[in-house]
Amino acid sequence: MTTKTEVTPTSEVTARGEEWYKKLAPELEKEHWGELVAIRIDTGEYIIHPDMYTIGEEFRKKFGDMPGFIQGIGQPIKLFEG
Repeated sequence: MTTKTEVTPTSEVTARGEEWYKKLAPELEKEHWGELVAIRIDTGEYIIHPDMYTIGEEFRKKFGDMPGFIQGIGQPIKLFEG
C-alpha cells in the first residue's frame, strides 16, 4: 500500500481530478452514469462505487492515503478525498 508523503492543496486535487475525469468521462458515462468515481490524482487509477457513504473507505482500502478526487459520473456532484 502506498502512503501519502506530503499534503496536496485542495485546489490542486480539484484541478488534477477534473483533468482526469475529462479524460475518463466518455468511457465512464457510457457504462456507469449516476454512480461515483474516485480517481487517484497522481496516476489516474480509479474505482467506481454506487454509494457516496462508502466510496472514500473503498478508495483508501485500494490506494491508502493518496490524494483522490470523487466525482458523480455524468453529474455535477463533486466530493474530495485528501
